Amino acid sequence: MYHLEDRWGNYDLTLKSGKRVLACLNPSLIIDPVEIPYTGLRLTKRFPFIGLERKTCVKFTQKMERTPYSDEQTYIIDCNLLGFMSMFGIEPTWNRTMMKSDIRNGEH
Repeated sequence: MYHLEDRWGNYDLTLKSGKRVLACLNPSLIIDPVEIPYTGLRLTKRFPFIGLERKTCVKFTQKMERTPYSDEQTYIIDCNLLGFMSMFGIEPTWNRTMMKSDIRNGEH
């Protein structure tokens, strides 16, 4: 049996394949969340009847314990990184003053 903490919660995840799973996740044990863009295909009413659709998915790994050799489960879910963060209640800290400094310094 795994040593579970009190912050574990059940989340309904939609995988990249379209399959829905109920996963027990702990935000403090999630490592390496990465947003991956990919191109999907969809049907259209106009010729050539197949259109390209750009989507993003998030790949992350859930550890089961805090030990270095614990079991891991990797998920690829169909959402963007901002939606993934809001699922755990994490809000981005980007604000208007950061935008002004980025524009002034030429970073965007």
